Amino acid sequence: MTVFRQLLAAGALAALIAPPGSLRGADPVVPSYLPDAKKDVLQKYLTGRPKPDTFLPAKCKIEGGTVVQPDPKSYTEVKEYLASVEPHKDAGKADVYYFRPNPTKGEAGVTVRVTVDLATGKEDGDPIVLANYSAPLTKEERVAAIKLARAEVDEVKAMYAGGEMDVQVVALVNTVTTAAEGRKLGDRVVRLQIRKKGMKDVLSVIVNLTQETVLKSE
Repeated sequence: MTVFRQLLAAGALAALIAPPGSLRGADPVVPSYLPDAKKDVLQKYLTGRPKPDTFLPAKCKIEGGTVVQPDPKSYTEVKEYLASVEPHKDAGKADVYYFRPNPTKGEAGVTVRVTVDLATGKEDGDPIVLANYSAPLTKEERVAAIKLARAEVDEVKAMYAGGEMDVQVVALVNTVTTAAEGRKLGDRVVRLQIRKKGMKDVLSVIVNLTQETVLKSE
């Protein structure tokens, strides 16, 4: 059984193939098993978190490698995408992971981990910046990967000609840990497996989001 069919059978495509604008309410990465009161506290933190104005938090510890910091004068916006929420065993706190693309094209982004007290909704301690960390694929990255694939691969363009609802996509992400030709350490690489509804064949496309390159996998 292919990866596409395994995930489809397991119901893992629900968020991946949802039509634009259909994911509303509580963020889908908030664990459903948390008590309602703690989910509410966590959701308030997520929705109330201010947008970052610098690539790295003012006070932070860097782990996992070296971070290439862009010149603050070279950018006007820092993007930050919610990647995952991992409650502690006692559910008293939760680690929240955000991925930040590097404002400098071609340079690796970072994952920022913050610990949130689920009783107060306040951050516990300074953020941790994780270099070369394989954070889960974010919704924003998935959209960007599909956009690049549609722009660069004729077969993908053709699949979407009839509208997005007719296309199913599995998106798997990998953070490069060993540099190779066309891939730098820390690059976010997404493998898209795309299938038109009613068709058997699956098209595989590899998108390097960091380098903004696309390769159709044969």
